[in-house]
Amino acid sequence: MVIHPAARPDAAVARALGDAVLTSGLAMRAAGNSRPAAAAEHTIAHFWEMAGVVGVEKYDYHGVLVAIAAATVFPIYVAFFDEIRTRLPDPERDVVEPLDHLSLLDRLVAPYRAKMIAETGETPVLLKERRRRVARFVESAESIVERANTLLPELEAALGALRSAGFPLTPASAGISDDAVTTALRYVPYLRDRFGVFDLILYLGWEDRLGLPSPAGRATGTS
Repeated sequence: MVIHPAARPDAAVARALGDAVLTSGLAMRAAGNSRPAAAAEHTIAHFWEMAGVVGVEKYDYHGVLVAIAAATVFPIYVAFFDEIRTRLPDPERDVVEPLDHLSLLDRLVAPYRAKMIAETGETPVLLKERRRRVARFVESAESIVERANTLLPELEAALGALRSAGFPLTPASAGISDDAVTTALRYVPYLRDRFGVFDLILYLGWEDRLGLPSPAGRATGTS
């Protein structure tokens, strides 16, 4: 394991981070793909790398960027599950139409266009499929919320450990602009066809409800 030069020596923290790396690797091995370690924070890090928006070279490490993204999305995860505990979405009534996929790529995320099309094709996840995915989530919501009740405090503790080890956990510390953060948070589901919290936020049009930042000079609306 490579310790970032910004970190302060702490054997216990280094051991905990090493255990986390091994656990993540074993989970990916068991699943046969990277999805156990590829939630929104991982994809957001790829967003920033592909666009070349990291302004501080010593922090331009993939692992550091994932940690920064994890700290950025953590309050959104908390807000999402607070909402879910209050009311489950209705797959027929609450799911919103997708954006014009190619228009979005041209206007907002041109640096990611080729990767997006390679991953998701020429069209976004359409309304029928969005509804099917939300329905599947609703079916399993009780067990998912139960897992979130355990995992969110663990993530909070992990971020605390990273801070105590000296890692920078704000986008600004890595020279990442507010606009690059906003673009990543708003449009991360278009980069990879996953089925996670941010995909559900997009399908339900909850970006504003959960406090995602608004693109500068653009109408927010729904997804």
